[in-house]
Amino acid sequence: MLEVYIYAHGTQVEEAVPSDVELVRDPEAYFSCLELRCDDIDRDLVRVIEEGTLLDGSRFLDRFGVTLYTQQLSTGCKAALTVNNSDKVIDLRECGVNAISAILSLCKSGRVAMTAPATDLEDFTNGSRVTVNVMGRVFHSMREVDAFLRGGSFMVTYDSHPKITLDMENGIYVFPPESATGKTYLFGILRNLQMAGRPIVTYNYWDYTMGVKLGDKLREFNPEVVMIDRMDCFDTDEDVRSSLLSMRSKAIVLLDLKYLSPPPFGCRFAEIDLSPDAIEVVG
Repeated sequence: MLEVYIYAHGTQVEEAVPSDVELVRDPEAYFSCLELRCDDIDRDLVRVIEEGTLLDGSRFLDRFGVTLYTQQLSTGCKAALTVNNSDKVIDLRECGVNAISAILSLCKSGRVAMTAPATDLEDFTNGSRVTVNVMGRVFHSMREVDAFLRGGSFMVTYDSHPKITLDMENGIYVFPPESATGKTYLFGILRNLQMAGRPIVTYNYWDYTMGVKLGDKLREFNPEVVMIDRMDCFDTDEDVRSSLLSMRSKAIVLLDLKYLSPPPFGCRFAEIDLSPDAIEVVG
C-alpha cells in the first residue's frame, strides 16, 4: 500500500509525517546513493515520466533514443524511483503533477509527503486498481484519490442514453423504499453497460435462482459499480452479504432493498433524480 501524508502550503512537512519514520526532504541527493531494483514499476515510472526506457540501474534511453546516466533523470522521476525503492517518506515538493500522478498510479508501496495538487491528476493505471492510503483513508482508484486530494466530489459518469452520473464515494447505499423511482430503469442501463464491457456488476433475483454466485462475478470483473436489484428476495444469503461487504471500500454498491430496517452493513441512503436525458444518483 502507498501511504500519503498531506501538508498544507506554507507549513512544515514534519508536521504531517509521523515522528518515528525517516523523512527524505531532498530526493535528488538521496537518489545518488540509491540502488534501483529495475523492476516493472521502475521501468513504468521512467516510461511515463521521462517517455524513456530504463536499461539498468545506471542507464536509460531518453525520449530521443539517447543513452544517458540515471543521474540525468528529472528530479520528479528520481523522486518516483526513490519512492519505489525505499521505505522512507519522500517529500514530493519538487515533483510536477505528472510525476505525482505516476507515483500515485503506479507505486504499489512506499511513503510520500506532499501538498494537495493544484490541477487534476492524471491516471496512468490503465484500468488497474490502486491501494492508496491518504491520511488514514484508503482509495482504490485514481478518480477517488484525485477527488479527495482536490476537495471535490466523487463522481462516476457513463455516456449512455440517458447519461448516468453517480455522485458519491465508494460504499454501500440503499435506495428509499418507494416504487417507481427509476431503480429498475437504472439497473437495466447498468446491465447493458456491463455487457458492453464497462467495469460494472449487476445482480438480481433471476441471477440468484440460476445459481450465479455474486462473489464469483465480483472477482471476475473487479467492478467500480455494483447494483443489486430485488435484494429482499435473497438478503439472507451469506455469499451475497459477505461479497457485498468485501466491496464496501472498493466500489459504489447500490441496493434495491425495501423491507430491512435498519438497512444492513451500515448503508447510507441514495436518491435518484430522473429526467428524459439523465439519471443522477446522489449519496
